[in-house]
Amino acid sequence: MLGLVIAAFGGGFYLGLEYHKNALRTDPQEFEELLKDEQFRDMMSEEMKKKAKDKAGRIWNILTEDF
Repeated sequence: MLGLVIAAFGGGFYLGLEYHKNALRTDPQEFEELLKDEQFRDMMSEEMKKKAKDKAGRIWNILTEDF
């Protein structure tokens, strides 16, 4: 029973985050307001660096797979 409650909470949290991401994509004015916040810009910058590093690592692994 506890597992179901935790799963429902986690699912609701995830759907809330996805809804907020979609709202940012469809409402550019709200996104412009967020870009004015320095902490948000820093967080986005770090997230983009992390994703780029992960993708570069995957590409490197594919290229060096046969060697």
